[in-house]
Parts: sequence; structure tokens; C-alpha cells
Amino acid sequence: MISPLALAQACADAYADAPAGFDHIWEFSGTHAAHRRVEGADIIVFRGSKDAEDWIRDLEAVPIWDSRLGFVHAGFMMGMYDVLAAVALATVKDVVVTGHSLGGARARILAALLAYSGKPVSQCCVFGSPRPGFANLSRILQKSATPLASYRNYHDPVPLVPAAWVPVIGDPWVHPDAWISLEEHSAPDDLEPLRDHHIQHYLDGLAKLG
Repeated sequence: MISPLALAQACADAYADAPAGFDHIWEFSGTHAAHRRVEGADIIVFRGSKDAEDWIRDLEAVPIWDSRLGFVHAGFMMGMYDVLAAVALATVKDVVVTGHSLGGARARILAALLAYSGKPVSQCCVFGSPRPGFANLSRILQKSATPLASYRNYHDPVPLVPAAWVPVIGDPWVHPDAWISLEEHSAPDDLEPLRDHHIQHYLDGLAKLG
């Protein structure tokens, strides 16, 4: 198992303008993912929201039907089948998926797609992830026997979106697992709405867990 702190560091590394230390960097339809081989495992890292295009995708909380996963977030799903094909070519056996923010939702989607294909990942660990889809996606992950872990820092609002209920369809957006809480506080004068969401807070909080 790769430590959550090491995976959070990989997520932080993926935010760089020119990410270093990766074997592959992919971008499909605005979905940014990177691959590095560590300790015999193929780690797939999904970059979180970084620019206006990413935030627009975050807000596209329209559920669409996927024949494998059921209802999923339309914005999060863009480019995911291209990533799936790239991962199949670049990886060997033990695949670990991770991501922060938007990247966390996409990591869960990739893990579900691989589980549906009969190739469950060996670990799925996400940080500050929004809800990726409806109950069927969660069911796939839970039945896959993949070790799932998610972290929420303090009052980070991102894991609370999209809203848990869709009035027209009536089926809830859900997390596939319960998150582990971190308590890394921002400065008292920091009034930014997403102040508890920064990847550095997750790194600091995980470091304190040991």
C-alpha cells in the first residue's frame, strides 16, 4: 500500500505547470492525469481544479447515464474513456488511483471503470473529492474489494457537492466511502470560501497523522 501522504504529495506535484517525476502526462478533453511507477505500483494521479475550465466542469452537475457506471457527473466524466485506454497501455498490474478535488472524483470514476472491466485497482485514495456519481458507481467500487480511502479537511466544502438530492431524478449523489477527517486550520484572517480545500492543508494534516 502506498501511504496517503505519498499519494497527496503526488497530487500536489501534478498541479505544477510542468509536472516533474512522472512517466506519462495525459490531457483528454480537459481531464489532466499523470502516471508514475513507484514501489512496483503504477500510480495514476488526477489533477484537481486549476483554471476556469476546470471550475466550469465542477459546476456541470448534470447527471448523465453511462452504460457501465449508471448516473455520473457530466463534467467529471469528460475524457475518462480516453484516460482508461491510456492507463491500459501504460500500466502493468498493481494500479493505484488518487486525486485531489475534481481529481478525486475522476480517480473514483477510473477505479469504477477498471473494476467493471474485471481489473480492480489495488488502492483508491482521494482528498477533498466531490461526490462522483449515484449509487451504482459506489456499489461497483464497494463490491470490487478495492481498498477505498477519502479525506476531508476541516470545513472543506467540496466533498459536500453536488447536492445530495436531484429533484427530477430523485436518486442521490453519494460518496462510495466515509471520509476521514483532518483538522488543518487556515489562518484566522483567511476568509476565502475554499480556504480549507488547499492540497497543502491535506499534506500538513496527513503529516501530523504520522
